[in-house]
Amino acid sequence: MKKIFALVAVILAFQAAAFAQKNKTVAEQDVPERYVKDFQRQAPDAKNPVWLSESNDIYMVKFDNGDQRQSFRFSPKGMETRWAVDTKFTPQAIKDTVAHKYKKYKIRELNVLSIKNHPSYEVRISLSKKKDKSPRILTFETDGKFIDDFEAMQ
Repeated sequence: MKKIFALVAVILAFQAAAFAQKNKTVAEQDVPERYVKDFQRQAPDAKNPVWLSESNDIYMVKFDNGDQRQSFRFSPKGMETRWAVDTKFTPQAIKDTVAHKYKKYKIRELNVLSIKNHPSYEVRISLSKKKDKSPRILTFETDGKFIDDFEAMQ
């Protein structure tokens, strides 16, 4: 069981680092057809899709789905789903961890992340909202158990 959690933590760290990087906006016709079709099948009611390229075989699409901002990340290894959640809904266990381990930091962003149907929380914290000083990305299990912490790219 510990090996599974360690593997998930490593995968989440790499995935979150990839999301944090600056991506290049691309036209839908420049995205591999299988990703576009998968996106259209998974989110037929999506509004305002914006495609981004991380590399020549990894693409992300950000879109509005009802009143939620959502994104999918497509790679040869599969699809990752991310939902933005208002920080007022941050679970208490996550608030407690941030208050205890990251006393000077504030929660700036909360996302629910799903990789291969394994949900988790991704929390962006920083010292200052204005310039996002010293941003960090924290990952948590859905029960609030801390998984990982790494420095986010600004």
